[in-house]
Amino acid sequence: MQAAINYKRFPENNMKRFLSLLICAVIIIASAFPAFASTYPMGPAQKGVPDNVRMAGVTLPMMQASYWDSYPGSDVTLMTLAEIRAENDANIHNSACCMNDLSALPETFEGIKMRANLANFENPGKLYLNGELLPASFYDRYRANIAGARAAEVMNTGYGFCTNRSSLKSIPNPEWLADDPTDPEWDNTVLAPVLVNEPLTAYLSTADGAFTYVKTECCEGWMPTADLVLCHSKAEWEEARDPEQFLVVTGPEVITEESYVGAHSQRILEMGVKLALCDEPVQTVDNRWDWCNYVVYFPGRGADGLFEKQKMLIPFGADVSVGYLRYTQKNVIDLAFKCVGKRYGWGGSMNAQDCSSFAREIYLCFGFILPRNTTWQGRMKATVIDLTGMDAKNKEAALDRAAPGSILQFPGHEMIYIGHKDGRHYTVNDVSSLAEDTADGLKKRRVRSVVVNSLEDTKRANGKTWYNELTTIITLP
Repeated sequence: MQAAINYKRFPENNMKRFLSLLICAVIIIASAFPAFASTYPMGPAQKGVPDNVRMAGVTLPMMQASYWDSYPGSDVTLMTLAEIRAENDANIHNSACCMNDLSALPETFEGIKMRANLANFENPGKLYLNGELLPASFYDRYRANIAGARAAEVMNTGYGFCTNRSSLKSIPNPEWLADDPTDPEWDNTVLAPVLVNEPLTAYLSTADGAFTYVKTECCEGWMPTADLVLCHSKAEWEEARDPEQFLVVTGPEVITEESYVGAHSQRILEMGVKLALCDEPVQTVDNRWDWCNYVVYFPGRGADGLFEKQKMLIPFGADVSVGYLRYTQKNVIDLAFKCVGKRYGWGGSMNAQDCSSFAREIYLCFGFILPRNTTWQGRMKATVIDLTGMDAKNKEAALDRAAPGSILQFPGHEMIYIGHKDGRHYTVNDVSSLAEDTADGLKKRRVRSVVVNSLEDTKRANGKTWYNELTTIITLP
């Protein structure tokens, strides 16, 4: 009997020893090759991923939000909606932020004076159209188009919304005018993006009616008249711009679905777009039953050519939120990573973002309204740390203490900070160009994408690293 018991136990003991040895071997291999283990973890998300998707100093796990957003405290609410509204109010009324309190702007303006001022614009610097340098006379047609605008001594300010994802321009020109004859995807006359349903005030239209001069909360300039709609009154505009229940786009973009009935087919709703939820009983919208969809109001154009709330469906599975997201470090990081790989567009051209509008549209999802550019954002009511003149030890300590989700800046560029690892500091940012060491020396790369990068491993055209060039840390609050 004893022999039988021992015989049955031998396989079990051998299996335990085998498993113990296997576990030890795995531990030894992982500790001996940490770079391999961290760069190529097991799992379906990494299978077949080419190595060129990442920049120097960035491992494949670092390309995912989950690597950065799960530390203790990352899901703590940092500011309430009331605090965010107070922050917005302070920034909008801070002249250094160059923002517009649209509701408080005068309800009339001097039309003839404004027309003269706008028509008297200075020629831009050297710009190219289709690779050809433009002569000074090229801009005369636009001065004439502005000078011929209908104007009176006193005119009423218009109040409206953007109906089609658009851009503000410094002059009312439809062409793309670049500062580089080899760059067909750059327009130096673009100033800022205008998102669908973004509120605006409107002033003069050009003589041909193609462009209208408008102000948004963060900028002003010319936009295509077809991309905006005016309300019947300021009161109607005020009510429509501040709905109680609304939907916010929290993905890189939602494209409205094609419809042969609705006029809002195939519209680009970028991250941060806010649309009022329908507050009346509905069943059929644009020839479709409303099951499994949100019903929202789109800023449409009625039969009289003025604003009309038009019902539209947004799929229940779309990347949207009912109301603003909670302002947490985790949510900021998650939103930034949703955009990784998305193309860059100066001033919002190419239906894309540049570095500062990338940050603006992320923060719109929490209810923040940020200034347009890096300089103005650096003047916000926020925790701003100036790194210029700081010695190396204090600069590194300041970065190590920086809250993930903070905005990092050097002149002309900004990034969303996501954390530090093994002496490197990492960001997600929408970058136009950077420099790369090659066998032939430092070469400029036209990246034009949202990337994950290490400040220490990324260089500017002057050969200095982004870490060395860094000047500012901005944390809200």
